[in-house]
Amino acid sequence: MEFNPTTLFILPSGNTLPTTGSTNNLLPTQFGVFRADYSVATAGNIAGQKYIYLAQGRNVALPGVGTKRSDKIALGNVIEWYKVPSISTYSPEVYQISNFTVQGGETITFTFRAHSSYIDTGFFNGLQKSVTVQAPCLACGADPCANIDPTALIDSTIAKARADVYLNKFFTFQRIGTGSNAILQVTTNPLDIYQQPCDVAAYPYEYDRIWYRVFVQPGAATTQDFQVYDPCNQAATVTITQRSTYPSGSSAEVTQLEKNFYSYQALHKHLFRNPIYNNAFATEVVSGTYYDLYVLRFSEYQDDQGFSAKVLENYIVMLAVPTGQTATLETLLTAYFGAPANKVVTVPTTTSTTSTSSTSTSTTTTLEP
Repeated sequence: MEFNPTTLFILPSGNTLPTTGSTNNLLPTQFGVFRADYSVATAGNIAGQKYIYLAQGRNVALPGVGTKRSDKIALGNVIEWYKVPSISTYSPEVYQISNFTVQGGETITFTFRAHSSYIDTGFFNGLQKSVTVQAPCLACGADPCANIDPTALIDSTIAKARADVYLNKFFTFQRIGTGSNAILQVTTNPLDIYQQPCDVAAYPYEYDRIWYRVFVQPGAATTQDFQVYDPCNQAATVTITQRSTYPSGSSAEVTQLEKNFYSYQALHKHLFRNPIYNNAFATEVVSGTYYDLYVLRFSEYQDDQGFSAKVLENYIVMLAVPTGQTATLETLLTAYFGAPANKVVTVPTTTSTTSTSSTSTSTTTTLEP
């Protein structure tokens, strides 16, 4: 569990770093970096400072509360310094089912087990749905042991899956190619977002992604749990080609962080459901904006006071900067802390593939779970 007191600064769009004055001269929501004597820090004078402050002008007048300010941050006390660039593109989970070994007239069952935060709340061990189809019958004189062309089988599966209210809600089904090389591609759809933004005291944001497993077997649907892989009873090859990912840095996420860490820099520590009692709170998040997050974890600065028996505490400062507006601030902080570690989440790249049934998107890289 995280016990480090955290101060969150949400920079406004178009923030201008101050070049003169002190922390008390900051405009409402304006963010700046300051030296030990509270004078403005610049890329030319910040190096070698024994410690610095990060500060922001408040957007609500609070009697007895000054500028929102971090603790003393000394270079030698920094434990972690990194950034997390925002990700606004949803990355779905994609499976491809290929290499069908199906004979004429054979019954095949496709089973899909989906998971997400809300799906697992409503359905124990995930939502499991099966689609059972029968392969086309053989023509007279055909070899009964030969594998059939799976095109019609895939099309029949897609039609049945799209008719199922649950499968159609959570998945998109497509056929890629024809003949023995035909592939059934299954892609997750974006999840519904459930929030209560009218309730300032609610904590509705959660990280949620949909992921699933696919099982293909001869015969009718079964109630057995698919725990043991049977290499002798497979009707097709199931391959995951892309894992789903979480979005990162959205305004909804930063709004949640703003509520989580509100009490550390406020005179009134609680958020109430009745907005009348929240006069000391005003959100600084712009809806629809994505933010790059910078994180500083550092230990408490110990002044030159000799030995102290107290246990030094660790602190965290988080900076939420509108994506695309980070260059000037990062240059300034890099001059003191060095370049932040880049904890970017790589979204798998995709390529477009045209099939006889539709135009689809399929990945070219296989990812580990």
